[in-house]
Amino acid sequence: MKRVLFATLLCLVLAAPALADEGTNAPVQFRFTTYIGDPPKGVNPLWKWTVGHKDKTYTMNVVKTELLSQSVMPQDVDEWVMPYKPNFNIVGDDKAINAFTSTKPGDKVVVSGYLRMGDPARNLQLDTVTAASDKN
Repeated sequence: MKRVLFATLLCLVLAAPALADEGTNAPVQFRFTTYIGDPPKGVNPLWKWTVGHKDKTYTMNVVKTELLSQSVMPQDVDEWVMPYKPNFNIVGDDKAINAFTSTKPGDKVVVSGYLRMGDPARNLQLDTVTAASDKN
């Protein structure tokens, strides 16, 4: 019995790095409240990310983060993407992409969709982009 328990534990220890790598490839559902471009004076964003789409870059100043997946913390996302420029590439629903890319600099929007952070792709897959209310 001890040998079976030891063998099982050994298999789990050896498989842990592979399981951890698989987790970074899993999509993470999100909802961000963000300013596109520079935020108003006095607003201190949680994160400042650069996102790219069709050879253009946009700055996201994230002021509120909701990760709807329990497997990842917002800080983990930021740490994962900081070495890269742009931090994310925009993909997803054409209507949402158009809403994002046509947002005026300084406007606040709520962006939802999925983060895909596997190697080598770091995609911000947009489902919806809507104007933010003052409550957001």
